[in-house]
Amino acid sequence: MRERRVLLPGASTLARLVARTRDEATRRLHEHLAAQVDTPRARALGEVLGTPDGARVSALERLRHGPRTATGVGMVKALERVTELDALEMDTVDVSGVPPRRVVELARYGLAAKAPALRRHPYDRKLATLVATVRWLQVKAVDDALELFDVLMTTELLGRAERESAKERFSRFPRLSEHASRLAAAVEVLLEAAEWGEGEAMPLELVWDAIENVVSRAELRAAVASVTDALPPPGADPDGEWRAALVDRFASVRGFVPLLSQRIEFGATEQGTPVLEALRALPDLLAARPSKRVPAGWLDERKVAAEVVPGGWWRRLVFPTNRPTGTVAKAAYVFCVLEAFHRLLKRREVFALASQRWADPRAQLLAGAAWEQARPAALNALQLPEQPGEFLAAHAAELDAAWRGLAGALDEGAEVRLDPDGRLHAAAVKAIPDPASLTDLRTRLAGMLPRVDLPELVA
Repeated sequence: MRERRVLLPGASTLARLVARTRDEATRRLHEHLAAQVDTPRARALGEVLGTPDGARVSALERLRHGPRTATGVGMVKALERVTELDALEMDTVDVSGVPPRRVVELARYGLAAKAPALRRHPYDRKLATLVATVRWLQVKAVDDALELFDVLMTTELLGRAERESAKERFSRFPRLSEHASRLAAAVEVLLEAAEWGEGEAMPLELVWDAIENVVSRAELRAAVASVTDALPPPGADPDGEWRAALVDRFASVRGFVPLLSQRIEFGATEQGTPVLEALRALPDLLAARPSKRVPAGWLDERKVAAEVVPGGWWRRLVFPTNRPTGTVAKAAYVFCVLEAFHRLLKRREVFALASQRWADPRAQLLAGAAWEQARPAALNALQLPEQPGEFLAAHAAELDAAWRGLAGALDEGAEVRLDPDGRLHAAAVKAIPDPASLTDLRTRLAGMLPRVDLPELVA
């Protein structure tokens, strides 16, 4: 309109011009996407709109909704859905010539439209819509499968094992309290015996006579045995009991573990690579037949990734003392790898390549010319300098001062330690007693307050 020097076009004329242009752009979009699909793939896409014999809904409608049950069977169905969508090979269709926003709009329409309505569309529009829809469903299927895996591990496996372990500990409490009271009575007599004789060594028989007046030796032996069996040794992993209970649920993961790394393509950072490689090796390990050297329920120690097994309870479960020579416990090793994989997946040290929620966060970072173009606005919005050296040095000095301040504030006798996960544990700090002046002030204020009910005071 500028070229033709049109200052005030008619509203209807302009509306028709815009509508024709948009229709032409949409038609070109459909033709371009349809041209990228060869005949076999186009035929496979057409079958997605059909209703198989004995089914009540079309294949597209079934693929739109994944399994929701957080069980091993549900995980197998979720991974089969990923495989069925990957078999259509729509991720290999070249859509680089189409703006991503237009592909997303087509996918949204395809996800909401009914199969009969899509079948009535012109060929190019139907094919283009199915291409965008299936490409989006491929990503969504991976997200749904990993979401289901997260729920299964968090609530049904790890959470349930922890709850059952806590319930078992609670059921042992009455018996433990009885034995602990007997041990406490014997130790109390022993401590009192240290003050007898004004520093002279007391005969052992005399001390035992005093203890047996309170509790017998047989009761002490039974109490020590009971407490030793029920409580973990000093410094043991506090989560060891529920990890041992978790191993008993191997049957719930046996079906989907071999499929997890085969149906979904994963990547990993340097820290997550050993665990990912251990997960990828599980299908071959589980498929191995028992032999004289490796009986049923065990795995060949030479083929497992021993470096991914942490110390503590996991190592005792994976490498029990009574295992056959050269083997490891199958169920314990599988759950050890699964727990490590789940932990790294949530931290994105392991990520799915064809995913939106579980993808590599670094893939969203700008690089090259795109970053150089966005860099001034991004630095200005974040109020960051162009050269980060001085900025990072200031934060490093602040962090160092904070750590030194923390170290200086700790008492010399305070018990402070770091666990294998890097968490700081400190013993309880003794409370500073209130000064006498504060205690006196509280007493004076309490005496000065009127003795009336709260409603009367408000009124």
